[in-house]
Amino acid sequence: RTASVARAASSSSASSDGLRGSLSARAADAIVSSWRDDDERRDEIPSSRDVETETETDAPPTDGAPVVDARYPWYARSFWTEQVTGPAVKQSARLMAKRLDFDDPLGVDLTLRGASSSAKRDGVDSKRTKSTPKSPPKRRLTLYDYALEVKQTHPKKVLLIRVGEFYEALGFDAVLLVMHAGLNPMGTTGVPRAGCPLVKVQETLDRLTNKGFAVVVCEEVPSMNPYGQRAPPKERYVAAVCTPASPQYVVGAADAGDDVAFDGDAPPPVVAAAATANGYTLISVEPDLRRATVLEGLTAESAAAKLAASGHAPPLYRHASLDGGFGARGGAAAGVSGPTRRL
Repeated sequence: RTASVARAASSSSASSDGLRGSLSARAADAIVSSWRDDDERRDEIPSSRDVETETETDAPPTDGAPVVDARYPWYARSFWTEQVTGPAVKQSARLMAKRLDFDDPLGVDLTLRGASSSAKRDGVDSKRTKSTPKSPPKRRLTLYDYALEVKQTHPKKVLLIRVGEFYEALGFDAVLLVMHAGLNPMGTTGVPRAGCPLVKVQETLDRLTNKGFAVVVCEEVPSMNPYGQRAPPKERYVAAVCTPASPQYVVGAADAGDDVAFDGDAPPPVVAAAATANGYTLISVEPDLRRATVLEGLTAESAAAKLAASGHAPPLYRHASLDGGFGARGGAAAGVSGPTRRL
């Protein structure tokens, strides 16, 4: 009886162990599956850290820092905003400035009448076209597209672009022509435009360079239009860059048989100043004459007199040595004369 009871007890314990093992295995599978479901839900639902990061990234800056457009990192927004705004802007230019788009490097609002971009049209057409072409077609550059390419190389210069028998400007450049060159705006609506005829280009350049601006003059390439066919796109090139140190525009003067009316006074040179142990150094460059002059060992009085007599094309380039060394010691010394302190 004892042996049978022992065998029955062992069999019952074995069966209970097997049942317990099967139950534990099922429980483990259920726990693992629940963990997997939790992981999947956790992946689908963003965490609070991700939400905070996205919110901080998408929110606009509130510290007053200037917003830089990633498409145009070269755009000198503050420079052009300062030129076309302020109390000194006359009424006609102020009305033109109201139609400017300050997010555009040219100041041109493409939603207004008077300017268009082939890149924008290509983007719209590509969305409508289901099939992708093997090679993208060559764009037909508009006047805006060409001005944008030139402005990327010369972000702080005024652009004058040849259009038929006129030189035209758009956006910011047109406002500056009205402000400083005495020209009238082309219309009171649409994109701000201004221009001058061919015979007035040198007069316009003189007025702009006298105000300290540099001007990029773009010419058209002569082309023949085949009869009965669509006219080919205009090709343009940068003909000259006129600056206060080199204001004369001589492109095409020889072919036209006209004499260039050079003024009696030479244009001011480009000047740089530095301070050494032996005194001040002035370097003047005259682009038209292809000449550079270096004056060394000058006193403060002689350097100031030289700058006052010959003038300089803005800006005046200052070497870092003027803030230390000889320049700093001379300014802080006792008994320094007035010209030395001003220099």
